[in-house]
Amino acid sequence: MTAVLLIVICTFGFVIAGAGMLDLASSIATSMSLTAGVKGTVHAVNSLGEHMPISGALVEARRHASGQLASTHTQADGVFSLQLSPGDYNLTVSASPPASNISPAFIMCEAVAYVTPDVVATVAGVNVTLTPRFPSRDVGGSCLTNSHGFCEVTVRPYYPLKSYSTTVRVSEGTETSIDADLEPLGRREPSIFNVTFSHPEYPVGPEYPIDPVLKILPGQSYSFQGYMNSWPPVTTTVVLEGNRYGIAVNGHAYASPTAWNLRFDTERRLFNFTTAEIPHSTGGVAELVVLVHKRLPDGSPTVFVDNAMVPSTFAQNATHYFVRFSYMLTGETTHEVTVGGSNTIPENISPLVSLLVTVVFLCLFSRRNLDAKKTSRTRMLKRVVLNAQPGILWHSHARSADASTTCSQD
Repeated sequence: MTAVLLIVICTFGFVIAGAGMLDLASSIATSMSLTAGVKGTVHAVNSLGEHMPISGALVEARRHASGQLASTHTQADGVFSLQLSPGDYNLTVSASPPASNISPAFIMCEAVAYVTPDVVATVAGVNVTLTPRFPSRDVGGSCLTNSHGFCEVTVRPYYPLKSYSTTVRVSEGTETSIDADLEPLGRREPSIFNVTFSHPEYPVGPEYPIDPVLKILPGQSYSFQGYMNSWPPVTTTVVLEGNRYGIAVNGHAYASPTAWNLRFDTERRLFNFTTAEIPHSTGGVAELVVLVHKRLPDGSPTVFVDNAMVPSTFAQNATHYFVRFSYMLTGETTHEVTVGGSNTIPENISPLVSLLVTVVFLCLFSRRNLDAKKTSRTRMLKRVVLNAQPGILWHSHARSADASTTCSQD
């Protein structure tokens, strides 16, 4: 009996052990099946001949039998891994911007400005920004000038790459390794970037060159010098309430000097100057900037050219306004410019503005008269209706009399 019991126990133990081994084998098989797929790296040669990993490249695997598609993207080091079921696949690797832009270009920028007509100085703290004309394919950048007025900005121009395609057989429990090298695609055209300068305490522009544009090839180095103002400023000093203030005019008006006959009306707090345009400049646009102390204009800055208000914007710091405005060139020899505050306007306002004010006044006056006529007409109609129904008037009076009598009797 004891021997039989031992045999049963041993047999049961072997069954349990066998079941455990089967579960382990199944787990291993499942694990091997899950690790099946494709792994590898994606590289390309840039314009300098360097073998660079491609970050963000698209890896796609399409199964031949079913057409099922699986995809992933490469990591920063160009590595990818894609889990697939066993079978045959068509593997495609492609890189679109910005992933393909592996040939950066470097631009050394210098920011300078005219301090006086004879002195040019570098400007620190200028934000130099290169914005791509086609942001879907080029990558811009920006930098901040140092104490010497220099900074280096890195951009990534368009660098097209050919796609890579191959057939891969995935076996159960294995990962097939693929190293894909993408080749440059044909001839490359330069990318176009717009350059802008900005400074929170020195927005005196307009910049020079006007609307600067750089044509940049991948992997190249460039240098660019930009002026915070386009011409030497024309300056004057004015006196208000015993204090002296400087005013500067700078810009691009197709004439040299930019402005002359600078003067300040202390009574009305208006700054006036004369500018000109060269012959045959009709159709162009003059762009000017006036640097004026905040205590001079009465209110927010407004600008008039030849006694007609023109669109203007202004930036400001703790002490000054930087008033920027533009106007169309009409072929006139000279133009009179007035910069004042929103609480003052030129005495000789243009006929067009005067006409506009007059029209608005007449419209308001006419509407007021019309409303008065409507009110008078309504009252008259009420009187006509009441006079046409005397019975109603008598009945109401009778009711009032009866009520009075009742009250007296009470």
